[in-house]
Amino acid sequence: MEESSSLLKVSHVLSEGSSSWTGLRGRIDKSLLEKLLPESSQQQTTYMCLCGPTEFTKLGISLLGDLGYSSDACHAFLG
Repeated sequence: MEESSSLLKVSHVLSEGSSSWTGLRGRIDKSLLEKLLPESSQQQTTYMCLCGPTEFTKLGISLLGDLGYSSDACHAFLG
């Protein structure tokens, strides 16, 4: 499931969705983020927030760094 407007885009990725789930499935990785996100050269207008299990969130922040996004462009909700 993806929701978007001119200012906000939300992408839900479930590692274990129910049989009725029609959105993205699996675990996040670099190739998935490359498909979902604009190039990091546009990062001055892009801000990402990650929310999920701690390991997911830490991996996401690491992958965003690998893709060239600065830590100022990312926020992790860690529980």
